[in-house]
Parts: sequence; C-alpha cells; structure tokens
Amino acid sequence: MGILGLGKVSGDVLERVLGFLPLEEVGLDANPLPPLRGGVVSVNPAIGVPVDCLGFFGFHYAASNVAVSMAVPRYATLTVLLPLGSTEDTLEIIVKGFGREAERYRVRVVAGHTGTYKGVSSPLVVATVLGERVREPVAPSPGDYVVIVGSIGLETLWLLEVAERGEYGVDWRSLTPLPAALKLVRVEGVKLMHDVSEGGLLGALHEISREYDVKISLNSSSVPLAEGVRGVGVDPLLAPSYGSLIAIVEEEVEEVGRVCEELGVRYGVVGRVEEGAGVYVDGVARKAGTRTWIDELYGEFEQKSEKCEVA
Repeated sequence: MGILGLGKVSGDVLERVLGFLPLEEVGLDANPLPPLRGGVVSVNPAIGVPVDCLGFFGFHYAASNVAVSMAVPRYATLTVLLPLGSTEDTLEIIVKGFGREAERYRVRVVAGHTGTYKGVSSPLVVATVLGERVREPVAPSPGDYVVIVGSIGLETLWLLEVAERGEYGVDWRSLTPLPAALKLVRVEGVKLMHDVSEGGLLGALHEISREYDVKISLNSSSVPLAEGVRGVGVDPLLAPSYGSLIAIVEEEVEEVGRVCEELGVRYGVVGRVEEGAGVYVDGVARKAGTRTWIDELYGEFEQKSEKCEVA
C-alpha cells in the first residue's frame, strides 16, 4: 500500500476502504438522509490518540453523546483528514476501526469525506452520529440520586500507560459509556444521563448544575475511582475520565445496579440533587477546575502503539 496523494483520495483507494464500512446509499455529491423519529445529532472530533484506536474513539465519542441523550444511534458520517505522506495502510486502520464499531452497534454510514492535506499535522477523524430518541430526558429534581457508572480516572491511567509513564493494564476498549447508556436509557427512573469528558467528573457535574439550575451534593468517598488514580498527582475529580457517565435517578432503583453488574461495570451512588445552585463536595462548594497536565498528553503519542493493537 503506497503513499496517498494530496487532496481527496483516489477512486480505487476509496473503493477499497469503503468495504470496511456498513454503508447506506451513496450519491455523487450528497446522500439522502433517512427519516428519524425524534432525531438527535452529535458531532465530535477524535485526534491525538494512536492511529490503531482512532477509529474506535472517532465512533464512540459521537455515538455516546447520542446515547446519553436518551437515543439510539442509527446513522453516521465519517470524515478522515490525514497529513501529507500518509499511507493507505494508515487510512485502512482508521476506517476498519470505525467500521467495526458501527457494525457492532448497527449504525449505517450515510456520508463522509477522506483526504490528505497540507496543514494537517495529525490524523483527524470527525464523526457525526444521528439517533432516534427513545424518550425525552427529564429535568433533575431535589431528592434525586446521583449515580456514577464506570471507574473515574480510568482514561487517565490509559493515557499514562500509552505515554509509557506506568503500567496499569487498562483495556482501551472499555473507555466508552455507550454500552451502559444504551441499557440505562430503557431503565425506568433514570431521568437524565451525561458523559464525563473534558474537565473530569467535577466539570460534568457543573454542566448539569448550570443546565438545570440545581445544586448537586457529592460524597467523595462514594465515587468509584480507578485503582491507582489517587497516586498520579492530579485531583481524581478533575482527572480525564471518558468512559464513565453520570445518571440522575429518581430513586435508588435496583435495576441500575443490575445493568452495571451485567456489563461488568463499576458504579456508585455518590450524591443527591438539592435546591440551590453549584456543586458541593463533602459539604464544600467546588468550582469547575481547569484541565490537568494529563489532558495535554493527547497528541504526544506515536501514530501507532502496541497499547492499541487490534486483532
């Protein structure tokens, strides 16, 4: 497989890599958009991770946002932008990774663009995922429970591992809230979900607090922390934690626990929604923090890494 030329990839290369995607009808310049009931849409970039897992995260970042919005992902678009000198092999790895996840979650690819351009210094994937809403999210109310699904700080340990700053045995395929969100969307009593991304758990809680004008009280001792994250030199509540999500639950329903146990995912009932505003940790008001030095590890990796090898 040779070096890709400048601009849009050639027709023969495109024909080869499109075979790795679950494609819907393809048009010349634009494709028809299938109808959706109560449609929702999310657009996300993926950049700065090893090429081997770039397609995986490119799919899951956008698909997870759709799922935590109480919807089922149905269709996706895929844009892959590559630096000059990239090979068809690199493109194939990315598209295969994206296509594998789209197939797994029965998502059809309806449009996309692939090219090699000056000014692009790292492989970049931009995905748009459209979904059908199962039900509407419900605003939190005083008395609701705050549940964390997934291990806070697990993404942090993976970043350190890929940067060769420790060995933690993190399976990067677990760094997604999508399986849990797709199960929890059908659990009665789950009113609202929100994934934990930039700004860590504290940032995500502040986003809920601001959006719905409520106070959230958190008991830090109940937060399910990834083993080892306390020792990495950052506040675990600010640590990168993609793969976990926050669920606001009307009552402490046992079904949430059963879903997590079925998926082999940790969870914890960590706090309550109250009247007022802001986020309080162990009774002390906490502002949303700035991003940590660990966030800056994104983009420092080699294009390929054995930490992301896919069979």
